[in-house]
Amino acid sequence: MNRKIVLNKNENLKVIHPKPCSRVSEYVQDILVIEKSGLTNPFILPLFANGKPTLLFHSAKGQIKCLSNYMTLFGQSVFPETLTLNDDFILIAYFFKPYALTALYGIKRHMDNEPTHGKYCLKKI
Repeated sequence: MNRKIVLNKNENLKVIHPKPCSRVSEYVQDILVIEKSGLTNPFILPLFANGKPTLLFHSAKGQIKCLSNYMTLFGQSVFPETLTLNDDFILIAYFFKPYALTALYGIKRHMDNEPTHGKYCLKKI
């Protein structure tokens, strides 16, 4: 597996960029995994548009604006926002190829600039 690992021992932060395996590489362009333990202050992750639809999972309930959840789907563009996590967590972000939302979720148009929290269900492919 081709990946880059960054470990900051002072902050108990581990960042991994695994290469998507062949089974998902048709739809997934990049993957990001962040693991944080020993959290004493809120972890605030900036969210910004990168031109890729993104599915974000995290093991601890996170907050975007006033919504708390464990999973969020973003379109190709999103207004700058932050995700706040208050407990130790593992976060996994799947950055999709531009056409993947149609193939996986049946979304035939661009999503608006607001993230969705469970609005779409994975369709059979």
